Amino acid sequence: VLVAALGSAGLLWTVAHLRRPPAREPLATRRAGERAWLLVVHLRFVSAEAAEKFIGAFGQMAEAVSRGEPDTLGYEVSRSEQDPLYLMIYERYRTKAAYLDVHKAMKHFLKFRPKLQALQDAKQVAVDGEAFKELGVGFM
Repeated sequence: VLVAALGSAGLLWTVAHLRRPPAREPLATRRAGERAWLLVVHLRFVSAEAAEKFIGAFGQMAEAVSRGEPDTLGYEVSRSEQDPLYLMIYERYRTKAAYLDVHKAMKHFLKFRPKLQALQDAKQVAVDGEAFKELGVGFM
């Protein structure tokens, strides 16, 4: 029916158009004045069990963050392809205050943080991290 209505060339154009990702605004327009604050945390676990325990707790935390922290723009844990015991957390906030004043005061953070600290105290994970400020070059 579509081929009869559009012709084969029209149908091919329609299919290609539907597959094309949406056009993006120019980077300079999209990013003007928008500079998120980032926290990148690296975790090296000593066992798969400890890593999986952490991932489970992080999943619950991420759900709560997504529901209750509108200024948290991204909150994701990733696993290294080379070392399954090496994880990275990428936290992206609208402002540094969204992390310091809101995220760290939330009930779910206050419940989650002692779980990570217990793993650290038991020498099950080494944690380090660094904060960054976006430059506005590129896109997320």
